[in-house]
Amino acid sequence: MKQNNTYKKSLLVLAFSFFAVTGAFAQFSVGAELALPMGTPFSDGFNMGFGASANYQKPINDNLSWTAYAGFQSYGGKNLPSGVSATFTMIPIMGGVKYYFTESGNGFYGEFDLGIFFASSSVSGGGFSGSASDSKFGFTPALGYRLNAFDLGVRYNLISDANNLAFRVAYVFGGE
Repeated sequence: MKQNNTYKKSLLVLAFSFFAVTGAFAQFSVGAELALPMGTPFSDGFNMGFGASANYQKPINDNLSWTAYAGFQSYGGKNLPSGVSATFTMIPIMGGVKYYFTESGNGFYGEFDLGIFFASSSVSGGGFSGSASDSKFGFTPALGYRLNAFDLGVRYNLISDANNLAFRVAYVFGGE
């Protein structure tokens, strides 16, 4: 278990390091996310999630870019007995494409990402303590609007039994 958490943390550090180094050559955004659990049993067991993310974007042509995305989302348990707490966290690491419908690097866009989601959960209370972790493949269609250095988007993360609808507000560094 400890080795799995070390692996996840190392992958996340590597992804953010990649974004930091290459951000000077393209566009790099950092944002906050609000995520709503979707579907049973995820929405029955967990409240709204909060997180942060980084997105790297490199143009392919005037309206099309390839992307790399990494983030972190955390959810708290709901409808739990008194004295019991639960958390669920996800670390997505994905790559994909982004298409601007109007002008290059501004306006409305559609995005599609594929990747892996590292998930872990923990429960404690009532004399019990336990945790579990798993890695799942997932994909994410997204829509958004970019205005200069600000990016507003909505993403639907499809991950087996942990689907969520995430709203992202980000600041964009760099440019074309």
